[in-house]
Amino acid sequence: MANKLNLGMATSLAASLLLFAASANALTTQLPTTQAPTDQAPTQGPPAPQVPDPEPAEYQQALRLLSIMNSAFANDQVNEVTKTKLFNCMFFNSLRTLNNGVQQTFVDNPGLSFDNNVHVFRIATAVCGVTAEELAIPSAPPAQTPQGTTPQNQAPGR
Repeated sequence: MANKLNLGMATSLAASLLLFAASANALTTQLPTTQAPTDQAPTQGPPAPQVPDPEPAEYQQALRLLSIMNSAFANDQVNEVTKTKLFNCMFFNSLRTLNNGVQQTFVDNPGLSFDNNVHVFRIATAVCGVTAEELAIPSAPPAQTPQGTTPQNQAPGR
């Protein structure tokens, strides 16, 4: 199946990029413009905080979560509102943060199973702020041409 970027996702992506560009521009305009003298090495800021390496199980859980979310993007039965919110959630949060939220939900609800793809998907959407009403919005069916073929499989030039 060819990867498609529809208008809704393209608009959301463009809006996200504009927001990012505006934020980056605002940050850079607030930075001091003085430069270190050329005969001295620039001073470095404080070191980045040390983040412990995840355990192998955490890697596997995050990989499974990413795989399920990726499948949702390719699934025609998942509506565009849900796809857009999931994309924005993944864009603005680390996979570790999302995975921790999903895993905490499983800890708090022992009747749910991480082995159940539907449970993982529903919890991930909830962690990402998708409401039950938004999740229930039907996805648009593929457009039909007069010949009954979808635009994706229609011969060029028609």
